[in-house]
Formats: sequence, C-alpha cells, structure tokens
Amino acid sequence: MCAVTKSFAIATVIVAGGTALAVAATFRALEIQSLEDIPVKGKAAIQPRIDAISQWFSPLSHQVHQAAAEWHMNEGDQSAVGSKFAETLGARREAPPAGSDDVGIGNESRNSADTR
Repeated sequence: MCAVTKSFAIATVIVAGGTALAVAATFRALEIQSLEDIPVKGKAAIQPRIDAISQWFSPLSHQVHQAAAEWHMNEGDQSAVGSKFAETLGARREAPPAGSDDVGIGNESRNSADTR
C-alpha cells in the first residue's frame, strides 16, 4: 500500500470514530434510549436556544412589520403610481378602437404590408 492510501484510511477511521463518539455522548447526555425519543428530547434540548434567538430578533421583527404597514398600498394607489410612471416614460397611448387588430408596437409595417 502506498503512503497516501494508508494516511487516507487512518484519517477516515479517526473522523468516523470521532463522529460515533460524539453521537454516543449526545445520546447519553439526552438520555435517549430509542429512535422515538430523538424528536421529543431533541426539541426539549434545543427549544430554549430557539426562544432566546427569537427574543433577540423580536425588535427587528417589530420594526419590519411597522415598515411593511407604512409601505402597504391599496389597489387605487398602485394604479396611480403605475400610470404616473408610464406617463414619465412616455409609454402612455390611447387604447385602439374596438375591433381593431392593433396590438402594440411594430404593427405599422405589418399593417402597411397588408394593404399593398
């Protein structure tokens, strides 16, 4: 066997063994006897940390909700903003008459070709 293969095998055993020991120590610390105990006892061990993080972010969450309420626009405001924006860009144009085939930009050349 070459040296690289031996060192790779040794490193794999160390990593796998360390993982097995860490899992065994965690199971002993949480007093887990079966697979059904994992969700219950895992949640009981992690929930206090989750609550602490939630409390830490609660001022930010409150600020975000306030900002969202200030920025909330109803449907009438949205259409007014959209029409002002369209007027600014010069994209506002009259609607085509009912029954016409004019659907947008570039139809002038097609319509003139149809009449030839």
